Amino acid sequence: MKNLAIALLAVLLLCLLAAAAGAEPSHCPYDIHLSIVYNHLTASERTLYDRLYDALYTGQESVLVPSDLSWGQTAWIADFICNEAPELCAYDGGASKIEFGTGFMTISLKYRMPLSEQERFIQDAAETARRYAGKGEKKGLKAIHDDLCKRFEYGYSAEGDTQLAYYALKLNRAVCNGYAQAFVMYAHFAGFPCSYVNGDGYYEDGTKGAGSHSWNIACANGKYFWLDTTWDDEGNKAGKTWYGLDGESMFRTHVPKREYKPILDLKTVLPKNVTHTQHLDVNNSAGYTRGITQKSGKTVQLRKLKSGEYYSPAMVVSNNGRSRVSVSISCRVDGELIDWGRWPIEPGSGLAYRTDASQLRGRTGNHEAIWYCDGIRIASFTWKVK
Repeated sequence: MKNLAIALLAVLLLCLLAAAAGAEPSHCPYDIHLSIVYNHLTASERTLYDRLYDALYTGQESVLVPSDLSWGQTAWIADFICNEAPELCAYDGGASKIEFGTGFMTISLKYRMPLSEQERFIQDAAETARRYAGKGEKKGLKAIHDDLCKRFEYGYSAEGDTQLAYYALKLNRAVCNGYAQAFVMYAHFAGFPCSYVNGDGYYEDGTKGAGSHSWNIACANGKYFWLDTTWDDEGNKAGKTWYGLDGESMFRTHVPKREYKPILDLKTVLPKNVTHTQHLDVNNSAGYTRGITQKSGKTVQLRKLKSGEYYSPAMVVSNNGRSRVSVSISCRVDGELIDWGRWPIEPGSGLAYRTDASQLRGRTGNHEAIWYCDGIRIASFTWKVK
C-alpha cells in the first residue's frame, strides 16, 4: 500500500507539473529565440529551460524534469539558465538541488532575494536596453560591448558576487562571468540574438592561462560572431581585439565546453548557397490567388482588397548549392509566431513558406512580418492596408 501511495503521488505530481508547462516560457520579457544556444538545445532541454524560466519568474518551489533527460543534462540546464537569463537574479543556483522521486526528477529551487527585487532589476534592464534597440543589431551590439568595458572595473568584491550581472551592475565591478551575463541580458532585452558561452581560456601560444572563462556569441545582419568583453576592457576605454571574431580566430584562445558543440560551426544564419526572397501573397477562401514582391524594410501602401481576401506573408528559400540542405523558417505576423519546423531543400530547387494569416482578413491599418531562420531574424517588412 505504501508503494502504491508513493506511485499515485508521483503520477499526481507529474500531471500537475506537466499541465503547468508551456511550449515556451510565457513570462519571458523578450523573444526566447533570441537565445542562440536555446535554438540548438534538444526538445526536452528546451522544455526544462521553459519550465525553469516560468518557475523562477514566479517564485515556484520546484520544477519537474522531462523523463528522458539525464542528471548531467539537467544540471547543465539548471546552471545555463542562470547565465543565459541573468535577469532572474533571485535564483540561487548554488543552493538549488536536483532531487529524485520514484521514476522522476525535480529541481528544488532556492532564492537569494525577494521577487520584488528581481522585478525591479528586470525593469531596469529593459529601460537600459531601449537605448541600444534603436541602433540596429550591428551598432547596438557594439555599443553594449563598449559601454560595459568602460563601466566595469575587473575584480571581486566583498559586497556581492561579481560573477553575477545583478551585483556587477550594482557595484560597477565584474569578473568574466559578470561581463558575459550583463552582455547577454542587455542584448536580449534590446532584441539582438546573443548567448552566453563558458569554457577555458588559453594564451596565444596554446598554453592554458585564464582557466575557466566566459564570453559571448552574437548575430548581426545574419552573421554570427564571437566576442569577449572582459578581455577588451582596457580601463576607461573599450578595446577591439576580442570583438567580431570568427570561430577559427576565437578558438585559438577560447575553447567552449562540450555542451556548446552545436553552435561551434555557426557562421551565417542561412547555410552556404541558400538565398531567400520575400512576398506578400493575396489569398481568399479558395487559397492563393496572386503575389506581390516586397523589399525588406520598406512600407508599401496597398490597395483595398476584394471581399474575403487577405494578405499573407510568404518567403521562397532557394538552394543554389550541390547538396541537400535543411532550414527552419518561422515568421511573426503582427507579433504572433508561426513555425513550420525544419524542411529539406533539394539542390537547384526552392521551397515556398506561406503563412496562414487568415486572421488578417478584413483588417486595415499597419502590419508587420518578421522572418526567422533557426530563431534568428533574417528579414522583415511592413505593409499598410487602407
